[in-house]
Amino acid sequence: MAGLHEQEQDSLGHVTVHRIAMKRNLFARTSPGSRFVVGGAVALTPILMLCCWLLVHQWLVYVAANHAIRGFDAFRAALLAMEQVSAERGPMNGVLGEDVPIPLTRAVLLEVARRRSDARIAQLLETLRDESSPTRDENVDLVMKLQADLASARDNVDRLVALPRSWRGDQATQSAVNRMINLIPEFLPVVITEMSIATKGDPDVFDTMLVAKLTADLREQAGQLGSRFTSALAMRRALTSDELLAIELSRGRIEQLRALIDLRMLDHPALTAEAFATMSSRYFGDGERYVTNIRELASRPGGVNVTTGQFAEEYVPTMGSITQLRDVLFDETEGKLARHLHASMLALAGAIVAVVVVLLALAWMIRMFGREVVRPFAGPGDMHDRTQLFRYADHTRHNAKLMDRDCVAADAHRAEGGLSGTTMTESRTP
Repeated sequence: MAGLHEQEQDSLGHVTVHRIAMKRNLFARTSPGSRFVVGGAVALTPILMLCCWLLVHQWLVYVAANHAIRGFDAFRAALLAMEQVSAERGPMNGVLGEDVPIPLTRAVLLEVARRRSDARIAQLLETLRDESSPTRDENVDLVMKLQADLASARDNVDRLVALPRSWRGDQATQSAVNRMINLIPEFLPVVITEMSIATKGDPDVFDTMLVAKLTADLREQAGQLGSRFTSALAMRRALTSDELLAIELSRGRIEQLRALIDLRMLDHPALTAEAFATMSSRYFGDGERYVTNIRELASRPGGVNVTTGQFAEEYVPTMGSITQLRDVLFDETEGKLARHLHASMLALAGAIVAVVVVLLALAWMIRMFGREVVRPFAGPGDMHDRTQLFRYADHTRHNAKLMDRDCVAADAHRAEGGLSGTTMTESRTP
C-alpha cells in the first residue's frame, strides 16, 4: 500500500513538473519584444479611445455649425418671404379701393409685388431643398401648399376687382383681405423648425434670432392693422364697431411685441440702438399718429375721403423701419454663426494635429524603449541560454528526486539485511 501511494505521488509530481515546464517553454518561446508590443498596445488602447472620442466630438460640432448656417439661411428666407407676402397686401388693398377700370399704376404695383413674393418663395424652396435636415421634405411640402393657397387667394382678388366697386360688397372685400392674412401662419412651422436647427448648432444665436422673429411678427401685425381699414375706405363708409375692435386688438398686439423687443434690446445696445431708435420714431411715431388720425376721421358718419391706395402710400413706408431693424439682427446673427463655424473648424484641425502628434510621440517612445532597453536585455543568444537553463534545472531536479528515492530504498534494504543476519546468529548460539 505504501508503495502504491508513493507511486501516485511520483506520478502527480511528474505531471506538475511537466505542466510547469510546458508553460515555461511557451513563455520562453515568446520573445520579450513581442510581449512588450502586446503590453504597449493594451496600455495605449484607452489613449486611442480618448483620441477617437475627441475627433468625433469636434467633427460633430463642426457638422452642427455647418447645419446651423444652412438653418439660418432657410430661417431668413422664410421671414423674407413672409414679409413680402404681407407687403403684397398693400398694393392689393390699393386695387380693391379703385373702381373699374383699375388705374394702370395700381395694377403695375400689384403685379410687381406679386413677382417679388413669387421670387422670395422660390428662393425659400431652393434653400430648403439644399438642406439635409430630417424635416426638409415636410417643409418643402408646406411651402408648396402655401404657393397653391396664395394662387387661389390671388385669383379671388382678381375676380373681385373685375367687378365694379359698388358690386363687390363689404363682406367679399374683407374676405379677400382675410384670405391673404391667413397665409402668414403657414410660414410659421418652417420658421420655427429652421430656427431650432440653427440654435442647436450654435445656442448663442437664439436671442438674436428670437428678436428677428419678433420684428417679423411686428411687421405682420402692423400690416394687419392697415388692412383693417381696407373695407371701410374702399366702400367710402364709416368704420363699424367690429372693425374698431379689430383695430384696437391689432394695436394691443403691436404694443406687446414692442415691449418684448424693447426688453431684448438691452442685450444688443451697440448694434441695434440706431435701428431701434429709427423704428421708435418712424413707425411708433409717424405711423401710429397717421393711423390714429385716420381712425378718428373714419369713425365719423360718411367715413373719410381717403382711398386705400393713398392710405398705403402714407402708412406702408413707416413699416420700413421695422424691417430695417430685422435686417440688422440678421447681419448680427450671420456674423455670430460665421465666427462659430470658423472656431469649430480651427478646433477640429487642432484636434487632428494634436491626436497625430500624440500618437507619433507615443510610437517614437515605444520604439526607442524597445530598441534601447528591451532588445539589449533579451537578445536572441540570451534567450537561447535562458531556455537551456530552464531545461537543465528541470532535468537536475528530476534526477535529484530519483537519486533520493534510490538512496532511501537502498538504506531500507540494508537495514532489512542486517536485521536478518543478527537473528540467524542468535539462533545458532547454544
